[in-house]
Amino acid sequence: MTPTDKDSPQDTQAREVEVKTNPLILATRDHGETLIALAAEAITEGLVEGAPTPPDLASQPGPLRAQGASFVTLTKDGQLRGCIGSVGASRPLALDVAANAWAAARRDPRFPPVTVEELPDLALSVSVLTTPVPMTFTDQKDLLSQMRPGVDGLIFMDAGRRGLFLPQVWESLPSAPAFLAHLKQKAGLPLDHWSDSVRVERFEARCATADHWPIPLPQMVGEGTGPKESQKEKPS
Repeated sequence: MTPTDKDSPQDTQAREVEVKTNPLILATRDHGETLIALAAEAITEGLVEGAPTPPDLASQPGPLRAQGASFVTLTKDGQLRGCIGSVGASRPLALDVAANAWAAARRDPRFPPVTVEELPDLALSVSVLTTPVPMTFTDQKDLLSQMRPGVDGLIFMDAGRRGLFLPQVWESLPSAPAFLAHLKQKAGLPLDHWSDSVRVERFEARCATADHWPIPLPQMVGEGTGPKESQKEKPS
């Protein structure tokens, strides 16, 4: 952790302009329904066929063909049901969303795999992330003073551990001290952990959401049958 001056007003303004004009962030505004459909189609097809087919990039709008980082979150009755994502942009956004959606449904180690029968009860959201930026601070008090509730997503790193919270976590942890403490806990560290080697990065995100399953359900839902060829998938 290197003590330096906080962001200047000019730096803050430049960052806000970058976020507002970032084509990947604008994708949630201009192509939010497409992002939601990509996530839902990957999960639905995967549950029915055993694995999803990657989306055809040639048919996607430009911002979704650009490299991007996303998180896909599933909820059921208002409770988290799965959340998987990418911190860095390493593949086209459309492919990232589809892959993370399938992983959120089947490979989040905190939950049992989603089943096809659950689809009518699931809501989902797709968050598109800006590039994480290292924060500079002198101590924990300084870090807390720089955190922007409702705006910042944070990545907390120390002692070989890492925890990430999306900006929407502020909805359930609205104060900076609580947000930071639970972020440490997610990283597998004590709530009051602090050391001179702490590193924190922040990012912003924009979300597209659907409060119910946004595409037609497979015919098998309601017939009392399981996913077709489900033996292809062995959840890890």
